[in-house]
Amino acid sequence: MKFAHLLAFLLVSMKAVALPNVQVVQSVPLETNLQINGIVETANAWVGLINAAKSTLDIEQFYISSQTGQALDAVLNSIKAAAARGVKVRIMVDAKFYQNYSNDPRMLAQVPNIQVKVIDYSSRGGVQHAKYFVVDQSLAYVGSANFDWLAMSHIHELGLVFSEPNTCAALEMIFNRDWNFAQTSITPTAIEGVQRFFTSPLSVLASPAKDLPAGVPPTLDTLLALINGAKTSVQVQMYQYSTSVYQSAARFTDLEQALKKAAARGVQVQVMVDQATLKNGRADVQSLTSQKNIQVKIITIPQWSGGPLQYARLSHSKYMIIDGVMSWVGSENWSQSYFTQTRNVGILVQDASVTASVAQVFNKVWTSPYVSAPAFR
Repeated sequence: MKFAHLLAFLLVSMKAVALPNVQVVQSVPLETNLQINGIVETANAWVGLINAAKSTLDIEQFYISSQTGQALDAVLNSIKAAAARGVKVRIMVDAKFYQNYSNDPRMLAQVPNIQVKVIDYSSRGGVQHAKYFVVDQSLAYVGSANFDWLAMSHIHELGLVFSEPNTCAALEMIFNRDWNFAQTSITPTAIEGVQRFFTSPLSVLASPAKDLPAGVPPTLDTLLALINGAKTSVQVQMYQYSTSVYQSAARFTDLEQALKKAAARGVQVQVMVDQATLKNGRADVQSLTSQKNIQVKIITIPQWSGGPLQYARLSHSKYMIIDGVMSWVGSENWSQSYFTQTRNVGILVQDASVTASVAQVFNKVWTSPYVSAPAFR
C-alpha cells in the first residue's frame, strides 16, 4: 500500500474508534510558571506506570543519568521494586552515550529480573534516540524526556501516557527488533507485522524508515503528509530545527518547504524552538520568518537560582498540532539525521480532547515570558 493511501486509511479508520485512556504529561523547569493544572509531571507519571506493572517492563532510552535526592530516584526505585515483585524488566540504552552514562545501567543490571543491553546504532550512522517504555504490553509512555534527572526538573518535556493494546503492540515490535539487534550485533531481518494498530486512534510512528517493522509508518513521511494536508493551522514546538546535513553541503529542506507551502495557501504556522537552535540554525529560522503567515519564537529558559546546570534549562519538547484536532508527540529533532539515521519513536493522535491538552502546553509556552521573536542583524 502506498504511503499516502496508508495514511488516508489510518486517519479515516481512527475516526470510528473510541479513544483509549490517554494523558498528556510534561516536565516543567523549576522556577518557571509553565505548569498547567491537570497535566501530570513526567516523573510522577512514570512512577505510576511502573508501579502498575505485573509481568513485563520494556524500556528503550537514549541514556540513564540520576543524581541522589532528585526526581529520577523515585523512578529507578520503582523499577527495582517492580523487579523485586517478579516483573521481568528489559532496558536498552545507546552505546555511544553509555560510555559517559554507565553507572545507572550497571547498577540496574545487578538487580535480579532486570536485563540491560547496550545498542550500537553507529552502523546506521546514528544513535538510539527514542524515549519510551511499555508496561505489560498494554500501558506505555512515549515522548521527549530522557531518563535523566535534569529532564524531570530543569527541562521542558512533553509526552503521552496511554493504555491501548494495539498501539503498545506496535511499540513492542520496535523494542523487540532493537533488542534482537543489540543481542546479535547484526542487521536484523524484517519483522513481519500486521496493520491492526492502524484502526486505533493512536498510531506509532518511528525512524529511520529503513529500519522499521512492517506496517509502522516512517515519521518524516507522515509529518510531511500532515503538514501538506493542514487547512487552518500548524503549531510546532521543537528543541532544534536545521536544514543542514552532517558533513555535507546538501540541505534538508523537506520540512521547511512543507511549512512554507502551507503558509502560502493561508495556513497559520507557529514555530517555537529553543535558543540552542540559533547556534547552527540561525539562517534556517530567518528563512522561515521571511514567509508570510509563519511566526517563529525563540524559547530561553532562565538559569536556576541554585547555579548553572550543564545540558539543562532548555526546551527539549518535540511535538506538532495540526488544525487543532490532530497532534504528534515524539523524539525527533527537526534535522535530517533524526529521521534517516537515528532510532526515534512518536505517537500520532487524532482526537480533539487530547490535542486540546497538547495545545494548552503550546499556548502556555507561546504566551510565556520565556519566548521572544528572533532578532537578526
